[in-house]
Amino acid sequence: MKETTLAFSNELSIGVLNCDTLELTRINHVKQDHWIFKTFQVPFDWYWQEDILIIASQRVVPRPNWHRKIYLEEQEIECYGKYLFFFQYHTINNQALLVTSLNLQRFEKIKSQLWYG
Repeated sequence: MKETTLAFSNELSIGVLNCDTLELTRINHVKQDHWIFKTFQVPFDWYWQEDILIIASQRVVPRPNWHRKIYLEEQEIECYGKYLFFFQYHTINNQALLVTSLNLQRFEKIKSQLWYG
């Protein structure tokens, strides 16, 4: 499998799901030095659905709801850390993606299609 490069835009709006509380929020004006980017450890797994990019925090943490599975539509998203992060992306070429802000329309779509099993 080819490796894919993710190029992040500056000052992003990001959807954040707290896997402890199962609360989805949107954080605006996220810069490169924000705590969210400090949670990423390369290499990391990511998921996508249409033009939505999903990255799970990698550091395993104790959670009260380990038995609950997280789904976006019918896609199961594994998250052993505390957060799931939602972005939008555009394909630059077959080896690179430009990661951009999650717009309000996509955020509302995630809210309506996110469920727990």
